[in-house]
Amino acid sequence: MISIDANNNIALWDMKDGNMVFKFIPENTGKITAACLDDTNRRLVIGDAEGKVQIYNFNNGQCLQVIDTLKNLEITNVIHTHSVGT
Repeated sequence: MISIDANNNIALWDMKDGNMVFKFIPENTGKITAACLDDTNRRLVIGDAEGKVQIYNFNNGQCLQVIDTLKNLEITNVIHTHSVGT
């Protein structure tokens, strides 16, 4: 399970024992308003109140990609879909 608090602290929790597994604070982001994990649970996609979407390696907190084309439009939902090659 992931949790995000009002200060943008993102934490991964072990559902079996309730312990925190990993925690980080994303850089250069507004208030986080949406989040989801990819199908491998290794990448975290977050959207913020300023219209920015960021993709993080959830194992180490490294930012992999920033999509900043929706300036001043709050992101209210993010969904990861798996691309299938032909």
